[in-house]
Amino acid sequence: MSRISVKTRMLGTVAAAAALGTLGVGTAAHAATTPAITDTTAAVLAVETPANGLEVYWQANGTTPWFSETVAGPGSTYSAPSVTHVGNRTVIAAEGPNGSLRFYYQTGNGPWHGETVAGQGSTFSAPSIAADGNTVAIAAEGASNRLRYYWQLIGPVWFSGTVAGPGTTFSAPSMTKYGNRMVIAAQGPGESLDLYSQAGLGPWVPQTVAGPGSEVGTPSAATDGGTLLVAAEGAGGSLKVYESSVFPFFVASTVKASGVTSDPSISVNAGVFPARVNVVARGFLSSLADYWQQPLGGPAWNAQGVAPIFNALSSPSASYNFVGNLITVAGIGSDLRFFWEANGSTTWNSELVAPAGSVA
Repeated sequence: MSRISVKTRMLGTVAAAAALGTLGVGTAAHAATTPAITDTTAAVLAVETPANGLEVYWQANGTTPWFSETVAGPGSTYSAPSVTHVGNRTVIAAEGPNGSLRFYYQTGNGPWHGETVAGQGSTFSAPSIAADGNTVAIAAEGASNRLRYYWQLIGPVWFSGTVAGPGTTFSAPSMTKYGNRMVIAAQGPGESLDLYSQAGLGPWVPQTVAGPGSEVGTPSAATDGGTLLVAAEGAGGSLKVYESSVFPFFVASTVKASGVTSDPSISVNAGVFPARVNVVARGFLSSLADYWQQPLGGPAWNAQGVAPIFNALSSPSASYNFVGNLITVAGIGSDLRFFWEANGSTTWNSELVAPAGSVA
């Protein structure tokens, strides 16, 4: 669920997102890495820098300036990061040098610490990080298109396992906690949408949510506790959402039939009643839009423009908090942008977090 913390006024844990395409129709080759966002009392955004470093930007609730911190220097980071919170720690995962998997944590306002989770040749995608109580969990595509899983009770020892073997996984994964289950969504063989779930310490159970040709990029998974949702870009620039309130059965809906040009990011704002599902994606000529409805299909999907054309170079990352809805994205010129919409409002507000050339 995916990679920078955003203002407390609009946050929630978001799955890790993959790099996004260039201008035009359809998802293109990677051009900018997606920033990450998470739920906290401050807005926290994590980005890969052009020098392959890792930078965090944060802003306390109700204040104006953005502050920045270097998490790791040049040559340390080679993917979009994924960020969340575990207890009083902010934690980040990213692909490191030579296909390694790196983990960073900060306790309170203290210094950043780094650990190697898995060595070189282990990681072939942006990872997804999630919290399960006091446990940190990371999912990533591994060698030979495997799906790998790593976890740690707060401390120096990492454990690992294979969720799915060779030839199963063809995108960065998206992971979230759903009830007593950890669930991971990823693109499977033939552009299928596959899901893996683990209850407690039991085995990983695979299922195909949508068949071949259904998932052309990286999916995004989220939950409000009662409903599990997965968003995916489909064939022809379509945008689909798959919902399950009686797991493992899913209901599919078409959010937009065509015109989507990025991987989506999904979040569920449980701070309003009824809860609101938000799916954010890039559109025609790098515009940015938010599509929303109540969980389980009611009413119909509604569309809101977030940013006009030439404003989104990367895939977006979405979240929420008790105040409203949050989005971060790399803008044209590789600047870093933040958008927020207060609960009950229909107006998205824009802030420039970091200038041109800040995002890889």
